[in-house]
Amino acid sequence: MNRRFRTTSAIIAVTVLLAACGSDDGSSDDPAADTDAAAQGTTASGATPATASASPGGGDDSCASVDLSTPPDEPVTMRIGHGTAAEENYWYQFVDPEGAGAQHYGSWYTIEASPFNPTDRLDAYQAGSLDGGTLSTPQFVTAIAAGLPITAVGSIALESSDEQAFNTTYSALESSGITSPADLEGKTIGILAPNTATEWWAKSAVASAGLDPERDAQYVAIPFPEQEAALRDGTIDVGVFVEPFYGISRAEGGLVDVFDSLTGPGVDHELLLAWFDTAFIEEHTEAFCAWRADYVAATESYLADREAAATALIDADVLLAESVAGYMQTTDYARRPSGAINLGGLDVVITDMVDVGFLPEDQTAPAAELVTEGYSIIEK
Repeated sequence: MNRRFRTTSAIIAVTVLLAACGSDDGSSDDPAADTDAAAQGTTASGATPATASASPGGGDDSCASVDLSTPPDEPVTMRIGHGTAAEENYWYQFVDPEGAGAQHYGSWYTIEASPFNPTDRLDAYQAGSLDGGTLSTPQFVTAIAAGLPITAVGSIALESSDEQAFNTTYSALESSGITSPADLEGKTIGILAPNTATEWWAKSAVASAGLDPERDAQYVAIPFPEQEAALRDGTIDVGVFVEPFYGISRAEGGLVDVFDSLTGPGVDHELLLAWFDTAFIEEHTEAFCAWRADYVAATESYLADREAAATALIDADVLLAESVAGYMQTTDYARRPSGAINLGGLDVVITDMVDVGFLPEDQTAPAAELVTEGYSIIEK
């Protein structure tokens, strides 16, 4: 059963546990069936298969009974911590509420958004400075296992087998002779930060070649915008690239793709999750439900007109791209128009995190514990 709101006094201990993992950034009996389900409702172009559906909490929708017809005298301020890549639909909601179709923005809620690297986001939350934000799946799983009272409320982007979509890609210099995970023994791989999805994907790919992820490769934390320079100057042997940096890195040439986010895990899965503090949702239920409705609208608007969204985001200096024209030449991540989270796919990848030694089993949690019944958007 999905988790209902819970409070905890374990926050003080969480920092120690997370630090030990590193600092910075409808299920069936057949795992393959769960993997296939993870792709449902998932397209880079925004098309929605007829079988895709979403229901908050997987059952009763607590927001359905919330009356949003009469806003309060003053909107609720939501303090949000976000990242620097792959969150376009999430950013669109607060950068250009009108363009995003966020009809409740400014009346029910406003957003104070601040960029953070991954672990700093959780540090800020524990210090009482954030009400919600974004996190990669591994960090969110670890945070829940450690007792943080937060809940995943929606999917932002996916690593998907959809041929129209981009997947996070690891590349090497053509001159290096590195062309597959079998060539990674003794190599240094760039990641965004320890305990992030970029470290998990790298270790899973190393393991897929029969190598030991802990002994046979090294991992160095480098911000996404700096990965190309670190690769070309020899600091690392393999760099990790997301858009728009993947496209930018191809301008000079001389790079070869070695593996991507699906090489090791072999399954479609959530790349980034939107989350909120559970007590914040309890205290500001109407504002949260207004935010949730607007988030779905913003995601749909983004998928319907990516160029308009990119224009607003680049003008606001939120999207790190040199031009709209250049950005539109890049391939986007897959995103579910509904913003729904697939729990079956999450359980499969959580198991992989344990199998490759990325996370100890006692620092994980079942997918059902990552969400809150009635408030999280979940695929049926």
